[in-house]
Amino acid sequence: MDTIQYLEEIKRIVSDLPIARIDRVVGILLRAKRENNRVYVMGNGGSATTASHIAGDLNKTCGLRAMALTDSNYLITALANDEGYENIFSSQLKWISPERDIVLAFSGSGNSENIVKALISARVKGCLTIALTGFDGGKIKDIADICLVVPSEVMEQVEDIHLMIGHMLVTELKGI
Repeated sequence: MDTIQYLEEIKRIVSDLPIARIDRVVGILLRAKRENNRVYVMGNGGSATTASHIAGDLNKTCGLRAMALTDSNYLITALANDEGYENIFSSQLKWISPERDIVLAFSGSGNSENIVKALISARVKGCLTIALTGFDGGKIKDIADICLVVPSEVMEQVEDIHLMIGHMLVTELKGI
């Protein structure tokens, strides 16, 4: 795929985004801000970077109490060593996630076992779960309360759009 094809495909993906679902997520995050709830954000690889970025923006720009579960190397490696990599996020949520908080997951494939386990754990605790995926949505499309599936099977484009959606959320929420 050359540069022109890549950009043309990005245009198509953007035109197919589920705007009503994105607006619903804005409303949920606005409620979390008003009720002083926390927003826990997670992802793996490039999605971990997106999770950290968006958590920071939600804190700094929007005044939400957001925390990226990806940001402590010490904790992640200790949990991976002692409890298994598939439990690095669910283990953090068992310690810190009370009812009515929000769990926001970024997963390109939607099949990362640590994200699947964390979303299930969060729902059991009464948290509202939101996932951003790509491809066919993977396993988490049927687990998350709200799932935004980026209509692409190119991981780089999925990750581009995830960051774009994160910035759309921040842009709508700042100043409110």
